[in-house]
Amino acid sequence: MEVIIIGTGVFGLSAADHAHNKHPHAKLSIVSRPSRLAPSDDITKIARIDYSSTKRLQEAKIAYSQWKNDDFFSKYQRIIGRVMIYESGDTTHTDINEARQNLQLSARPAFGPELMEQIFETTSAPEALTYVYNDDDMIIDWQSCISQARQRASAACNGTGGRMYENGVKTLVHRDSRVTEIVLDNDERIEAATAQIVLAPGPWLAEVLAASAITLPPPDRTPTPTGLFSYIIQLRDDQAELFRQKPIVSHDGKVDFLPPASMESTTCKMTWIEPFTNMRGPPESRIKDLSRSALAKSHMLKAMEWARTFLPALHGARIISVTSYWDGVTATQDPIIAYHPEIQNLLCAAAMFQTTTAGIQSKFHFNMISHVSLVEATLLLWKRKPRKK
Repeated sequence: MEVIIIGTGVFGLSAADHAHNKHPHAKLSIVSRPSRLAPSDDITKIARIDYSSTKRLQEAKIAYSQWKNDDFFSKYQRIIGRVMIYESGDTTHTDINEARQNLQLSARPAFGPELMEQIFETTSAPEALTYVYNDDDMIIDWQSCISQARQRASAACNGTGGRMYENGVKTLVHRDSRVTEIVLDNDERIEAATAQIVLAPGPWLAEVLAASAITLPPPDRTPTPTGLFSYIIQLRDDQAELFRQKPIVSHDGKVDFLPPASMESTTCKMTWIEPFTNMRGPPESRIKDLSRSALAKSHMLKAMEWARTFLPALHGARIISVTSYWDGVTATQDPIIAYHPEIQNLLCAAAMFQTTTAGIQSKFHFNMISHVSLVEATLLLWKRKPRKK
């Protein structure tokens, strides 16, 4: 048996990890060229439990437990809590409490701006908003975690006679309903006719399928590249010491502020949650680095204005890096995990929401269940005719 994974994001590494665990003697190869434009190459992430859907909350509890207790992953998390801020009239807080009560979890109480004053000494937080404190939310040192996970995957490839190809995929050559070769950007070819292939390149999935003349999923199931801007902030020593002890702050639908991920770090991160996408172009539109664009500057100014109001203790810190992260998002914001209906040895896995948390389950015959996942993912199969037995 041979397995070839394309992509070393959450889906790709999850597939590689579990394929190797279930079939340790199968030849495993991975094709990937990590990109700073991919959300899997972010530096920090949030692990949370709260969702307004009871089902998603149940899934999140499982993933949260894995982050907290797993021997590999637990060392990359810190339980620091999070302040959630909701706009007036937003029912999300009420909906979350209903879901929590359905699972016999205590409700999250609502506070006024005094919560920000108590934690951050902020006196300018608006009165009209709702403030909630989640004491169990985690910050993940994602950069360290993903690096170690990739090293582990590379070792698995070497140990099974496979290979880690650090290159992008140009096209998938297919014949008689099977991918027969994988052509890399450097024109190297990988024989694949007898292999099981997992195509998990994140927002590049539609681009790879289109370049290979392979049918894309239906429009509502095709991942559209969708981006967010993230800003890395260099703190002064006194600020770093202060914010290492502080919780995450998320203003729902606007911004996430993540303090230093470790007790040694002197940087924090702000992500402005105003997604952008090329809706006028096809889903296979090429992804561009927009970190130096006018849009990036516009969103940065909004993030700075927010910080002046809610976290004035950041005054004097410097933005040292701007990144445009792209993810593949479907119309329903649910992922696609399915065999291609026309290509027998090709499983497509993409379109995850980067800010959510849960386990992944798939009908992929390796019984893939993700530990690594910082996403919520409900199995939604490609719309296709039943496969003949």
